[in-house]
Amino acid sequence: MIFRRSLFAVCSAAAVMSAAPLLFAQELGVYVAIDGGQSKYKTTTAELGINGGSVDLKDKQVGIAIGSQLTKQFAVELGYTDFGKARFSGQSSVPCVTGQACVAIIVDLSGNASAKSSHLSLVANASLTDTLSVFARAGGARTDRSATAFAGSGVSASSKKTEPIFGLGLSYAVTNNVDATLEWKKLNSTDVDAASLGVRVRF
Repeated sequence: MIFRRSLFAVCSAAAVMSAAPLLFAQELGVYVAIDGGQSKYKTTTAELGINGGSVDLKDKQVGIAIGSQLTKQFAVELGYTDFGKARFSGQSSVPCVTGQACVAIIVDLSGNASAKSSHLSLVANASLTDTLSVFARAGGARTDRSATAFAGSGVSASSKKTEPIFGLGLSYAVTNNVDATLEWKKLNSTDVDAASLGVRVRF
């Protein structure tokens, strides 16, 4: 009887030791994530210098990322997100030169603005149930921002901005290696946010 117990204990320990690298790899491995949803730019017609017309601040958002699970609670993630475009149209006045008398000229104006970001984030996870978790994102983003306006002819401008990125979301474990995600994320300086649904696949 003692021998059987000892043999069972040895076999159990051997099984755990042989499975440990696999379990560790599943929990702390690399994952790929994709998501898509709706973005919203925060601006007004007054800030754009537009009277009348329309401003459509919502568009499709798509993103892709690769992450490494450092611990069960923390992961580091490198991603790219296209926040789509904000579109506007209306009328704008050509400003007068200071100190000179002139007649204001009203022109029809249309155009768009866009933001695309590469970002590096620390993602913190907390389990709510065996399958449901909440996560938060904080990191830095390098954003390519561009704007184009048409008033007879087109004028474009672009800039790059380093800024904070934040996020908050839920993940649901569909299988041991596949999570479904719901996330809200925001670029701080560009002042655009997005709500998206996604899939995270672990390797």
